[in-house]
Amino acid sequence: MNLTKIVQSCLQVWDVALEHAQLFKVDESSQVELFLEEFQLKPKYVQVDHIRLEDKLAFEKEALGFYLSDHPVSIFEKRLKQAGANVLLELSADQKRAAAGVYITSLRKIRTKKGESMAFLNISDSSGEMEAVVFPVVYKKYSHLLEQGQFAVIEGKVEERDGKLQFIIQQAAEIDTWLSTKMKQDSILYLKIANEKQDEHSLNHLKQLLKENAGKTKVVLHFETSKKTIRLGSEFLIHPSGNLLKVLRDFLGTDNVVLKE
Repeated sequence: MNLTKIVQSCLQVWDVALEHAQLFKVDESSQVELFLEEFQLKPKYVQVDHIRLEDKLAFEKEALGFYLSDHPVSIFEKRLKQAGANVLLELSADQKRAAAGVYITSLRKIRTKKGESMAFLNISDSSGEMEAVVFPVVYKKYSHLLEQGQFAVIEGKVEERDGKLQFIIQQAAEIDTWLSTKMKQDSILYLKIANEKQDEHSLNHLKQLLKENAGKTKVVLHFETSKKTIRLGSEFLIHPSGNLLKVLRDFLGTDNVVLKE
């Protein structure tokens, strides 16, 4: 029996145990204690259902400040990473397009002045937590996927508001559905090499970055000066993580790095 179930059972049978103790409380002035073993009955403990996942996570977070058990999204993380999704810790305010597999820990729905529904969410994965917002048009389309206690892959952009990152949801999908779609596609990373990045040192640095991020995505280089386009071989297949794309954009320029999925 795990710790969670033990705690549940203790809470459920507390009243039963107290009632049992009162019923068999011995009067020290009597001789009943001589025959106590003859009449001693054991209380019947209650078997309870497993605690709901969202309640378990909420209890752990409230009591400890972190998740004691493995985060539920962790079972998808390897495949999400291979498919190009980010973990929340990787996201930054300058990302115009991002995807993340998340668990929706809470949701607050409101109505706009026009009477349309929108929602604010708290989302999490094994790397951390973040706030998210979904505006009326998108919420109307994906509200069935964006409910407390559900898993989803959300796509959109990241902005900074009041010193905190906020995920602006533009699309949503079930994790398994999103993974099956992405894994079937052959994504290609296009890199435009400007004239000032064609020296030996820069090209070696680029080569090292690609080597350190092996995966399944093809890479195509376009040299600005010579107008030549080259598709790199299988030894340069990469995993286009959010972190790698950010490093490449910082190195080559934002407009010179395009991931086609």
